[in-house]
Amino acid sequence: MWLRNDYSRGLFNGQIGQVKSIPDSLGERWLEVLFDGESSPRTLQLEDLMDFTLAHAITCHKLQGSQVARVVVPIYETRLLDPSWVYTAITRAERQVILVGDLAVLRLAFGAWQE
Repeated sequence: MWLRNDYSRGLFNGQIGQVKSIPDSLGERWLEVLFDGESSPRTLQLEDLMDFTLAHAITCHKLQGSQVARVVVPIYETRLLDPSWVYTAITRAERQVILVGDLAVLRLAFGAWQE
């Protein structure tokens, strides 16, 4: 995941990519990354890696409007759990959404919103 806006290169905070190539030689320090929505990989140099991180599990907020294949949504009692947050989490998924937790808590969050 790219971590800051770089308008000159068209890279934006929260942009997700997949590492496609790394150098064979220990002396070389670069990665080729195919960012979502792009047709060819970009080469990131050593100095770029400060703005790039692994994104195995990230928050829906950090996705900032992007989508991923699968989203796992933890459902537990918190003041942040409301219908708009659940909607945001669900709409980040392209293929699958998994809700994990207590159905009663989810109902309570939606019920409190309707009152």
